[in-house]
Amino acid sequence: MEEKLFLQISKKLWPKSEARANSARGASGGIGTLWNSNKYALTSEATNTHWLMLKMQNLDTKETIAIFNVYSPVNIREKKECWDTIKQQADLTTLENVIIARDLNLTLHSSEKRGGSTVRDPAREWAEDLLQEWDLIDIKPSTGKFSWSNKRIGPGHIAAMLDRFFIQGSFLLLGLESRMHILLFSISDHKPIKLELLAHPDLGPIPFRFSPLWVKEPLFMQTIKDCWSQPVNGSPFYIWEEKLRRTKRVLKRWAKTLPNPATERKVIIPPLPLINIAWRAP
Repeated sequence: MEEKLFLQISKKLWPKSEARANSARGASGGIGTLWNSNKYALTSEATNTHWLMLKMQNLDTKETIAIFNVYSPVNIREKKECWDTIKQQADLTTLENVIIARDLNLTLHSSEKRGGSTVRDPAREWAEDLLQEWDLIDIKPSTGKFSWSNKRIGPGHIAAMLDRFFIQGSFLLLGLESRMHILLFSISDHKPIKLELLAHPDLGPIPFRFSPLWVKEPLFMQTIKDCWSQPVNGSPFYIWEEKLRRTKRVLKRWAKTLPNPATERKVIIPPLPLINIAWRAP
């Protein structure tokens, strides 16, 4: 019922938009995604209890984008199911330029929470594994610090950064600069968040990010040895710095020759169960 109402309202407020929605389950919130149909064409979709995935193509640039709109549960078992099915869906299909967004219901660092329990969230490890495997970047807010609050005053006040955007590093190669903003509170205990992907003619050198997956590649160690064995003249301190700089440049070039996890899938993964392509009846 909620998804039908969302679709009806969105069409009246934004006539040029198309939308998909997923109804709430129990006390959990529903999920809805809208897009400008004059700019993007929907090419595939999948829905799950905890998320809604839309794959779209930009009609001008022909680039594809895959957006996971997530409402992660609080229950640990259900939260694990949420992250497992996101990974399975991404592995099962060919997705490029991935964005994982909205209420991920986890903090990645102790500084992202104020008040309440300091117990480490086990979902942090699941998210970090996905960040590494899919070359995702956690976009830090340029405005605001906490996206959720229990709205209490005094010692019982708790605030945390639970809503966020993970975007794939491929957006940098498209010349897009990413910015995240935490907006003002509404009636919800969550603040709205906004992601901007701005065209930038020159982002400068793409930051070097070492991937732990590289060490599994057969030529990784040989690439390091060949680079490090090249002679450098100068003081010991200069030699050390220059070899590190040279190794970084070599690794960046070598990494571009590796298969992209967004286009090469694990064929041994079984079909993803319980993914409903059609919208469920209420």
